[in-house]
Amino acid sequence: MKNPEVVLPGAMQPIQDLLRLASATGVPELTLRLLQLRVSQINGCGDSVETGMAAARMVGETQERLTALALWQAAPHFAEAERVVLELAECATRLADSADPIPDDVWRRAAWHYNEKQLAAIVLMIAATNLCNRLDVATRRSPAPGAASLSRTDPDRVGRVTGIYGEHYELRPIGRVESPLRERAEAPRQGDEGAPDVWIAFAPEVRDALSDLAVGQEVLLLTWLDRAERDSLKVHPRGEDSRPDTGVFSTRSPDRPNPIGLHRVEILAMDGLRVRVRNLEALDGTPVVDVKPLLGDVADR
Repeated sequence: MKNPEVVLPGAMQPIQDLLRLASATGVPELTLRLLQLRVSQINGCGDSVETGMAAARMVGETQERLTALALWQAAPHFAEAERVVLELAECATRLADSADPIPDDVWRRAAWHYNEKQLAAIVLMIAATNLCNRLDVATRRSPAPGAASLSRTDPDRVGRVTGIYGEHYELRPIGRVESPLRERAEAPRQGDEGAPDVWIAFAPEVRDALSDLAVGQEVLLLTWLDRAERDSLKVHPRGEDSRPDTGVFSTRSPDRPNPIGLHRVEILAMDGLRVRVRNLEALDGTPVVDVKPLLGDVADR
């Protein structure tokens, strides 16, 4: 089955809004990332585990703690405030394991570290992550717990990709787009057709790669268009039915076997790991996979 977001356009936006709301209540982002990752581990959602680890690294999580997360009860790497969130996540995900799945003691200890709004955000994050895991497994975007790996991984996310000859490649995001554009219907066809100025948040591990970028510079930004339809081979250019069906390799359609976006953007501002650019039509949350300079005259290369 296709991604439900493709079958029912807009269906995933409320979930994304819910996750964004939960992230704005003061609960440390690292704690929420650990929560999401642990829930995905419990549910056996391999793709969400993979992308969750990448997302945690992007906000500064260490490999040592990520490795220890599956055995967090016995590991010395987590603070008490993190431990109670992980325990709450375990209890609320394993509801069938006990007649009293979330004991009062867990709530008391959680309330010691977090206020009511933060606890509400934690519970919402647990519920939303469980929902996403079940959508992934139900639509075969991740193998079910205990099942063998499928022949292809999630076609709609950055991660491990299986080629047409069975070979494997791994594509890791280096950043994410932060844009007011949430739905494809809101976005212009090309960046120079009215796209808003947006921020790109880069991962800490690529800090040194940003060192020689400068305000005013034009660069090529490569993105992974994670909401594209990867089974499209022919489209009506620009979505206009009056134009004949055309092979996607002769168009700039985002819907294509490997939905890599190519964007010529201008750097407007730089703030640490955040870069503000002009002429980027990508949606909010779109993964960034590379940045390249524009080539000038041969003598200047």
